[in-house]
Amino acid sequence: MGTHGISGSRELFMGSDAFTVIKGCNCPVLTVPDTWNKTSFGKVLFPVQLKPGTFEKYFYARPIIEKNNSEIYILGLAERNKPRELKELASLVDKLKLQMHYDHVKFQSAFSPCTDFPEKVFQVAEEFSADLAIIAVNTDSSKTSKNIPFAQQLINHLKIPVLSIKPISHHIISDIQPEFMENGQEV
Repeated sequence: MGTHGISGSRELFMGSDAFTVIKGCNCPVLTVPDTWNKTSFGKVLFPVQLKPGTFEKYFYARPIIEKNNSEIYILGLAERNKPRELKELASLVDKLKLQMHYDHVKFQSAFSPCTDFPEKVFQVAEEFSADLAIIAVNTDSSKTSKNIPFAQQLINHLKIPVLSIKPISHHIISDIQPEFMENGQEV
């Protein structure tokens, strides 16, 4: 599905078609900016928050990651003034890193205690030269300081394709033993 960047007051009225489709779909949706001309995803940005869907989005995206021999940039996003959240996020990211290590996926990770998650994702996507962002679109669609859902801001403004995955489970998977996971199932 194509996207285009929007800004200003038009942002509240335009550019929501892709997000509306994504919210209504039960399958992953790939949105591609009309200016995008690459055919592979060598560098993948993987933002992680304490929201449902972290492992689901990884397992959905793993075939793309394997096919492209992608390098993953795990970006842990937590509120600056919430140290408990940062600690829980670190634990979640550690489990994800173990799973990626088990799957022989190249990755790097960073944590970003901040207040503007979309802006941080835009910045890291550019610095990392990402070819794809993989996000979870949660049913709560947490809004940012601009009162626009986080996922919608990424879909509308990232200059790279965005793979949006709506998690089936509605809980944070924090007790997974990654070394025993294969395609999202215990082995």
